[in-house]
Amino acid sequence: MSSPHDHASFLRRAFAVARRARTHGNHPFAAILVNADGEVLIERENGYLPDRDMTAHAERLLA
Repeated sequence: MSSPHDHASFLRRAFAVARRARTHGNHPFAAILVNADGEVLIERENGYLPDRDMTAHAERLLA
C-alpha cells in the first residue's frame, strides 16, 4: 500500500503532465494510472487539440 508521501509524488507528476499539456496548447489537465506497487503505468494529458474534441478529457484518454 502507498504512503501519503507516494501520493504527493504522483500528484506532482500529474501536475507536470498538466503543464506539458499547456505547452501543447491544451487545457492544463492530466491523469496518471498507478498500480498497487506504485509504478506509473500510463500518463495522459488533456487532448482537446488538435481535433477540438470536447470529450478528450485526460481521464477518458487514459482508459
